[in-house]
Amino acid sequence: MNLHLTFIKYFGQINDSKNISKSFDFITDYFKTNSLNKKDDVDLALFFNHWSMYNMTVNHLLNQFERKKLNENGLFILAETMNFTNLSDGSDTYIEVNKQAIQSNKIRWCEWINHDFQVKRNVQIKRMYCESCK
Repeated sequence: MNLHLTFIKYFGQINDSKNISKSFDFITDYFKTNSLNKKDDVDLALFFNHWSMYNMTVNHLLNQFERKKLNENGLFILAETMNFTNLSDGSDTYIEVNKQAIQSNKIRWCEWINHDFQVKRNVQIKRMYCESCK
């Protein structure tokens, strides 16, 4: 595993897409089958985001969300990534993720919405913000 983590950085620097994909797939498969805790799931999501694989982040974390195995950091990464990738448009799941994030840490959620005010373009999120962050 550590070897592939080193390889992927090197292959990224020399733009060797074939070997980047090989190491990326190895790392992904390893974490998906050997995830020991919620932090590992968050780390895998951050790895996906680092490599601009946002849909993989959402898919992985949504699976954990549905199984109620997501910690606070995972909830916020999921909400932020869904918003960033426009997977928030018309999505009941996106609203549920945000509701869970509010329950997990209302202050953190309000600060995120204040900072990334474009999120309030979603009418439901704006309503939740007005009700939660007075």
